[in-house]
Amino acid sequence: MIIYNDTINIPLPQYLKMRRDEILSVFDNASGWDYNPKAWQQWFADDSVIKDDLNKIIEKCPTKISRYDVRYFASQAHSAGYDELRRLFLTCMIWGWGNGGKYNRGLKNTKAALSDAGLREVLSKTVKLISGGQIIEAYMEFKLHGCGSAFFTKFFYFIGNEYNVKPLPLILDSRVKNFLRYLSRENGQEIWGKLSFSKAEEYVQFVYTIDSWAKELQCLPDNIEYFMFKEGKIARKITLITGKEVKKMDVGSERLPTDAALIFSKEKGLQQEASYIDSLKDIVSSYRLREALFMKLFQKHQCWDEFKEKHWMNGNAENGKKRVKQYENLSKHFLEYLKEISIGQKPWNPLGL
Repeated sequence: MIIYNDTINIPLPQYLKMRRDEILSVFDNASGWDYNPKAWQQWFADDSVIKDDLNKIIEKCPTKISRYDVRYFASQAHSAGYDELRRLFLTCMIWGWGNGGKYNRGLKNTKAALSDAGLREVLSKTVKLISGGQIIEAYMEFKLHGCGSAFFTKFFYFIGNEYNVKPLPLILDSRVKNFLRYLSRENGQEIWGKLSFSKAEEYVQFVYTIDSWAKELQCLPDNIEYFMFKEGKIARKITLITGKEVKKMDVGSERLPTDAALIFSKEKGLQQEASYIDSLKDIVSSYRLREALFMKLFQKHQCWDEFKEKHWMNGNAENGKKRVKQYENLSKHFLEYLKEISIGQKPWNPLGL
């Protein structure tokens, strides 16, 4: 294992501590991704070599491809020839791109990478460097057309896993980056909001940090990576809903995070109630009222503790408890007001509170 002296110690986030059980079981129901074999076959119909690779991959993975399937091809490539190594790389790309990406971007990029004159040298050298623990060197020297870090770190991961490399090089794609940026508001995690995630030393910092966190949580590093991948999708949804870049993680804030509450409401089938609460921003200036009503909504549907655990850890802290008392009073007065102006009408408020 190569030791890099420039990495800094980043403490395990409270958010991950509180989600430890989910992290430990994150792979329990992971069945793989759907993909379109025909699309891949059609795209490489003029290349007999890749066509043969595809046939072998499709034979193993007819309609879905999982992390465990890619590991199978990694084991085939271990101590084998270049053909098996190229097939592993192609499997990584299919696993990452699935049906081929929007506007066939994944198909185009994969073809560009496989057509690169330096393919053989790059893949062979990467195996040598990764298996030797030289992660930063592998990152700096990996250069193939159409294959950025979100995808070549997938190749790193499967090579590292096959050769039992410690620390394990992990996948750093857009969802994982989203999660890390989303995490950056928590005390001690500010660094994730400052990184570009485009430099070799930043990737190494990520790898060493997750390895350290995994030891503390007593799990495998890729459990944390896959958990981040899944949570990163939620961070992306919040970005789309609010129209703002998610740079701060609401779970550590003093106030209840309404952006996360909107997503959580949808997950719980409470879209209609959440839409009503969100609409109040157009007629009521107090953001605290919307926060208070989300609290009452989740309490009514017995998912308040779950929301706090997942999205507002501060709700159980002293300043969070003070905020909860304020929410109780605020929501009480608002509901009394609604009741007064709605005498004789049923239901007298859309939330059923």
